[in-house]
Amino acid sequence: MEFLDYYKILDVAVDADIATIKKSYRKLARLYHPDVSKEDNAEEQFKLVSEAWNVLKDKEKRAEFNRLRHTVKQGRKPDGQQPRSKQGNHRQYSGGDFDDSLSDIFNAFYPNQGYGAQSRHAEERFSVNGQDIHAKITVTIDDAYRGASLPLTLQMPVHHADGTIHSENKELKVTLPQGIINGQKIRLKGQGGPPIGGGSSGDLILEVSISADQIFLLDGRDVTVNIPLAPWEASSGTSIEVPTLGGKVALKIPENAKQGQMLRLKGRGLPGSPPGDQLVVLSVVLPVAENETQKELYEKMRTAWPDFNPRQLAS
Repeated sequence: MEFLDYYKILDVAVDADIATIKKSYRKLARLYHPDVSKEDNAEEQFKLVSEAWNVLKDKEKRAEFNRLRHTVKQGRKPDGQQPRSKQGNHRQYSGGDFDDSLSDIFNAFYPNQGYGAQSRHAEERFSVNGQDIHAKITVTIDDAYRGASLPLTLQMPVHHADGTIHSENKELKVTLPQGIINGQKIRLKGQGGPPIGGGSSGDLILEVSISADQIFLLDGRDVTVNIPLAPWEASSGTSIEVPTLGGKVALKIPENAKQGQMLRLKGRGLPGSPPGDQLVVLSVVLPVAENETQKELYEKMRTAWPDFNPRQLAS
């Protein structure tokens, strides 16, 4: 089995700083992620990249690896034996091959103790934490207002006992707090990528997207509703019922309400500290004149307002 040079795997120099290593790791992790990659051997390469990152990002592990690398580059094992020959250009992951890489590292430093008796300690020493997984969840504006417990099915990587990782459907329950807004993130601890060795599972990070609604237009925690009025309602003023996220409420329309006029209902938006408001935009709708009586009424209006010019008001 070949010696794994983590610097070559991440395509960085031996003296690269942590920022450079992290940048390269993220680039390669995106390239080889099994759920999206079209590269050959993506799953195997993803494991290699993750293994390399989890060693090089840790100062102690990196220093220990550097000592091992220096020893191997000199053409010998720490016990004076020649290193084994390489098995081709790519390391194959099947069965317990990933644990074998830990065996190589452990035996290089502790040649007389054997990996079999110390595998648990080696895994703890060179554990690979699971990756955080990011996904989006779409909810209704009613779910965001009231809060909800929603079922969620995601394709997630699952680490099997034989060392392989496969994408499988995972059923979860997601609890939405009241007043969650667009773009807000929910972190589910330990529900992300699986660990390798003695590491910890990653987290699942869900970004909330609130779907468009036929009645309410959402802006942060504020909501906007368009309410049509008859001309006589706008002229004389009235009291009407308007929909809100919490149900219908009475709203007083002032006399001579104008087209596009905006009324505010404090605290009627999404819950929060402070809660959002509801903005009611008035829209005056003219009835269609379908008979002579109705046409005569429009003619009387024209006569009653001889100087009225809506185009002049709009200019």
